[in-house]
Parts: sequence; C-alpha cells; structure tokens
Amino acid sequence: MLQVRCPWCGEREETEFSCHGEACVPRPENPDALDDRAWGEYLFFKENVKGLTWERWEHAFGCRRWFVALRDNVSDTFLGFAKPSEPLPSVPKGYRQARSCVSIPLPRSAKGWAGDKKTVAPSTSRTDKQPDKKQP
Repeated sequence: MLQVRCPWCGEREETEFSCHGEACVPRPENPDALDDRAWGEYLFFKENVKGLTWERWEHAFGCRRWFVALRDNVSDTFLGFAKPSEPLPSVPKGYRQARSCVSIPLPRSAKGWAGDKKTVAPSTSRTDKQPDKKQP
C-alpha cells in the first residue's frame, strides 16, 4: 500500500488521504464574471503533466489538515511534503523541475492556510435577485 507522510501526523496509509489535484492552478480573479464554458474549463480541464507535479492533499481521515506534496506521477513516488506555512519542498537532483508554483491556492474551506490571502479570501456575497414579474 502507498504510504503518504502527513506533515503533522507522520506516515500513514494512502486510504486516509484525499488528493485534490494540481496545486498551482491560479484561481479566476472574478469568478462571477465567467461564463459557463470558462468556468467549466477552470474546474475540469487540467494539464495532467507526466512527471513531477505539485498537488494539494488533505488528511481526510486523520487531522483533516491540508498540505502540499511534490509527487512523481509516473512512479507514484512522493518526493516532498510541506505545511501551508512552510516553503515548498525542493526538487531532488536527477529530476526535471516541476511546473513552478508562486503560491498554492487552496479551497476556501481549508483552515489554517497562511498562504496568499488573495487566493483564499471569501468571495463577496451575492444576493439572489428575484425574477422580474411579467406584466399581463
């Protein structure tokens, strides 16, 4: 079984964790302005690069904290882990550089994330408009 190292709890079995995909996908600055096609592309179309990738992981059946992992998806080998407040792990010698990550955006529900506030700040609340009543 694959072993994953939680930065807080140590090594645990893979079944305790949930991978949430690429870590370096920039969030849209104004998601309310996106049409359905653009929003769908943001949510569902990822690069799926072969080799080293930065990924967002959650220790779902443990401490429930988020962290970043550097993983070689060809050999399914983890090369580094980092808490949100720590610098990203460096790429070991012999591996090509992973896609660069300036900041790691995590879901707004991620507690304890000390990264770029712009990427995790709650969106402005929307008020649902009542449909206009049709005149007879």
